[in-house]
Amino acid sequence: MKILNFGSERKLKIAASEVRKFAQKIVREKKEELEKKSEIDSVDLLSRFQISGKDSTSAALTWFFWLLSKNSNVEEEIWKEIGGKTKAPVFDEVKDMVYTRASLCESIRLYPPIPFDSKVAESDDILPDGKVVKKGMRVTYVP
Repeated sequence: MKILNFGSERKLKIAASEVRKFAQKIVREKKEELEKKSEIDSVDLLSRFQISGKDSTSAALTWFFWLLSKNSNVEEEIWKEIGGKTKAPVFDEVKDMVYTRASLCESIRLYPPIPFDSKVAESDDILPDGKVVKKGMRVTYVP
């Protein structure tokens, strides 16, 4: 079906194209907003994705869509929320999608795009639990 581009594969291709166009429009609007500001003071999810790398963004969205595919009731609620918006929503409409935002946040909580991170201590320090960290030591943590 994929090779011949028909049936569910054709529908999937069309849907993916629409999602891509929608995402590109929202990202473009957010980039313009961030460029107009002298400092980044936005605390919304998209601003955080803009700052982060493309790999972590794609990982977060992959898990989000996988979870949606396993939870049709959540997908249905998101469709309801999107249904009340204009055909090509602008950023102001998207930021008010409370259920969608909560679903994305839960997806990131369950499957963080960056499961762990490491830093090298620039100076001697003490962690909140009392462990001593010497200059040059690597500390790995789970966000």
